[in-house]
Amino acid sequence: MKVGTHHSEIGRWKIASGNTGKIVSKETRKKMSEKLLGHLVSEETRRKISEARKGKTLPPRTEEHKEKLRLAWKDPTKHKTDGQIKGYYFSTKLNDNIPYRSSYELAYLKQLESDPLVVSYEYEILRISYQVAEKEHFTKPDFLVHYSDDHTELVEVKSDWCIDLPSIKAKLEAMKKYAEEHNWTFKLVTEKDLERLSAQQ
Repeated sequence: MKVGTHHSEIGRWKIASGNTGKIVSKETRKKMSEKLLGHLVSEETRRKISEARKGKTLPPRTEEHKEKLRLAWKDPTKHKTDGQIKGYYFSTKLNDNIPYRSSYELAYLKQLESDPLVVSYEYEILRISYQVAEKEHFTKPDFLVHYSDDHTELVEVKSDWCIDLPSIKAKLEAMKKYAEEHNWTFKLVTEKDLERLSAQQ
């Protein structure tokens, strides 16, 4: 589509209908955000956008999309967005609600709660820098776990399918290096690990 192209009312409706209910991955949203970073929109442009939107509505959601939303919000403790389960898990060890952004993170939270050696843990409290193609990026490891023997472990929960991706490898290497610098251990937890731990209980 060329810059400055104007769509008819029907054309805009078709575009909006096609995008309704569409799931945008976290990686895609990140790329979109990075592309727009530093992009300034003038007051005149914002005014024009605001005026153009006045009185405009999106096409009604289909029954199929409504049903997906109803199922996603069926459980009040969690909801599903962008293809992922998100919500809060109440930790009796911490006496606090801990967020999670995937079913794997939720499963690992339950493992931490049931492990008698785990004294406490923290969720995404660290911000670690790493380089990809000479460009600086940042990542937040999922958990920092403290054990009764004064041992601390940095933990990242990931699905098996993505751990060989170059971007994920770079993140994991940065986490491992950071852990070593602080005399911690680093652990990658995948769904296979969670299944094994669950079977041992």
